[in-house]
Amino acid sequence: VINPNSLQISKNWWIQFPYHLRLITKIRFYAAFGAGGVIYLTSLIFNNIGLSATDIGLGFTISAIIGTITRLFTGNYLNKTGEIQFPIVTSSILSIAASLCLIFSRDTFLYIIGQSFVGAAAGIYWPAAEFGVPYFCHPIETRKAYALVRSSEALGIFLGVLIGGYMTNFLYSKSIFINDIFCMLVITYLISR
Repeated sequence: VINPNSLQISKNWWIQFPYHLRLITKIRFYAAFGAGGVIYLTSLIFNNIGLSATDIGLGFTISAIIGTITRLFTGNYLNKTGEIQFPIVTSSILSIAASLCLIFSRDTFLYIIGQSFVGAAAGIYWPAAEFGVPYFCHPIETRKAYALVRSSEALGIFLGVLIGGYMTNFLYSKSIFINDIFCMLVITYLISR
């Protein structure tokens, strides 16, 4: 038997968190949902279309290097401005560009360009996403705020991999990138309103 008050309890639980913390939690969920499939399934997809392990590894290496460099610049930007909207929108746009490159990629060159955009998007996104949690959590304790956003990310990654794996296997081999584009559009909408 479903208790009619259970929905009210759930709503009250969610409302206890400050509005901006709820917003960053939603953003981090959608980012993880979009990235979950991309992170864990990209190498399998491109191996299946004929890229070598060396090519795939090179793409990940370039992505990591670019991600590290953009993290440094984004961290510096956040220290000076304290503003997270611009980096999150920028990372969403770069992630859309990455997914488009990876959708149309049939060779190493476009794959590496796409992975470069993935690295730049991640490098810009993560400092802003982490910065936003303690910044927006008042009056909630920081540890509760991090527990909330990390739980939403774990759920997003789980769903991204599960649904992405299903879609990749049964619908379209690169559907995880379409899902990522959709999630980045949702993030852009959420942060722009």
